[in-house]
Amino acid sequence: MEARHVLQAGRYGPESGLAGGGGPLHPYQHRPPLLCSLREVSAMPLLETCTDHVRGEAFFTITAAETWSIAMVKRLKAKYPEEVEIRITNPDGSMVARLPFAWMRIVPKKAISEEHRAKLADVLSRSRATGGNTPNSGEQATLHTGIPQA
Repeated sequence: MEARHVLQAGRYGPESGLAGGGGPLHPYQHRPPLLCSLREVSAMPLLETCTDHVRGEAFFTITAAETWSIAMVKRLKAKYPEEVEIRITNPDGSMVARLPFAWMRIVPKKAISEEHRAKLADVLSRSRATGGNTPNSGEQATLHTGIPQA
């Protein structure tokens, strides 16, 4: 008989009949844990994006298994073929790549008040109405200096 593994951590009540029972159910637990075999666990896709950097190296390594990170690495490779090295692409589409360390950044989300957000939205909508900032525009806007151009 194949061993079964609990994928959900925590304690379960005596009514669950699972190992580790006897403790109270977690307040947010509303369903029994998912049981599956080790073979099934190893077949599950691991969707994560990891970065690794060794101090002193001029590059960092990214392991990309999420759709957004795979697409980002491919876009960067197309735009900067000399600087991005895709080391391996796996059959499931995940990849390992090297990128310049200078590109590695952690950017926290800005805390913007609702009033400031509304003001920015108003400025953006007025700018788009005048044609100065159209979304997804690949064309450069002409500079309006107020001087007639010949």
